[in-house]
Amino acid sequence: MGILKNLFGVSKEKPEYERKPEISAENPDFATRSVLADLQKQLGKEPRDCNSEDFAGIKEIWVAGIWEGELQRLFLEELKLFPNLEKIRFTDVSFHPRDMYHLRQNKNKKVHTLIFERCYFEDALRLNDIYKRFEVVDCKYKKDGRFWGNYPNLRELAFRGTTGENLDGRFLAKLVNLTYLEISGIGMKDCGCLEQLKSLERLKVYDSNVTCEEILNCEALKQVAAWEPLYRELVCEKERGTTKLELSLAESPFEI
Repeated sequence: MGILKNLFGVSKEKPEYERKPEISAENPDFATRSVLADLQKQLGKEPRDCNSEDFAGIKEIWVAGIWEGELQRLFLEELKLFPNLEKIRFTDVSFHPRDMYHLRQNKNKKVHTLIFERCYFEDALRLNDIYKRFEVVDCKYKKDGRFWGNYPNLRELAFRGTTGENLDGRFLAKLVNLTYLEISGIGMKDCGCLEQLKSLERLKVYDSNVTCEEILNCEALKQVAAWEPLYRELVCEKERGTTKLELSLAESPFEI
């Protein structure tokens, strides 16, 4: 995986440059003095020696660091240099509506996965609805998490947390095309919200308050990975003949 790390991720000092770097496919000023790219594993050479054709080979990037104002927008603008990008992983990034312009304007339909790890969301992302999978890990919200319901075409959604937070699950009813859902380390405030997922086929539950009854009431569900003791309850139901679900014991997603 390519790794993008911001040089000023832990510094509050003003960057040395005053003029906004020129960024274009013809003359990519990649690593714009605000962002450092380590892409040797994917490109086979240093980013400073690459051109737009080289960047076309990048499929995944990791964006790490918390930026302020112009620095963050500069990085998001650089995403257009990767026409074949499929996955973006954000770690420790604070998202504000004004910062999302370039991500929303990314016309690359090949991007199918966005991973948000330890990120902060002031408001709804309002991204173009082209993504198939979101992974949301230990994230914080100024309001609540209902804005994830803004993506009816989303196929896969993974919520992972370690702080015991609870989400209002009513937004799940808007995800009419969701086929995979993971809920780990997070509780759902609205019992019965899973029943609204008419297209859900695969479910993973770990360290959550999801009940056996809720799972059995999911009409389209085929596969379930569950933690103890929920797993044993489902096994008992299968032995009684009340369900034909394919069951497996879920492992902690945070264990390496």
